[in-house]
Amino acid sequence: MPADQTDTPLASYSSCQELLDAHLAELQQRFGMALWMITRLRDDDLVILRARDDHYGLAQGHRLQWQKSYCVRMVELGAPCIATDAQHTPSYNDVPINSDLTIGAYIGLPLVDRDNQLFGTLCALDPNPQDPSLEQALPALQHEARLIGFLLSNALQEAQQQLTQKHNSPKKRLDKNTNADFS
Repeated sequence: MPADQTDTPLASYSSCQELLDAHLAELQQRFGMALWMITRLRDDDLVILRARDDHYGLAQGHRLQWQKSYCVRMVELGAPCIATDAQHTPSYNDVPINSDLTIGAYIGLPLVDRDNQLFGTLCALDPNPQDPSLEQALPALQHEARLIGFLLSNALQEAQQQLTQKHNSPKKRLDKNTNADFS
């Protein structure tokens, strides 16, 4: 096999957030769309965990109302995961979020945890309609959503285990003068 044309070694990611940001950049490069985001469903809100936004001004921590979103229709009503012309797609042309954001095209896929429970969504928006051939990308996008869901589920489980270990570990008793450990 021919060697890689670059002499620089591949850098590893230093955090889950860095990996997710790189993944969203790759999705945007491959499939277009002005905004790509990973959300978590919390109560009645979609909380943006990570975003790559070239248009809408949405960022990490921003909340969108679940019941006013395209994603609620995709998850709960089986509306299409890809709407290349959202304003002419019956499932989406009357969604309340349309009064807040100009949405010409939509991609949305559920993100599920290890127990197959809804965690959030992988979502993309663009103010302009997209080429109908984008619909052919659905199998690849479903694969991407499964990978992201797996990564998030593992990261959450690891964080919960670390909290449990920290909570259950014996408290150190240090001497005030020497910092000697008397545990």
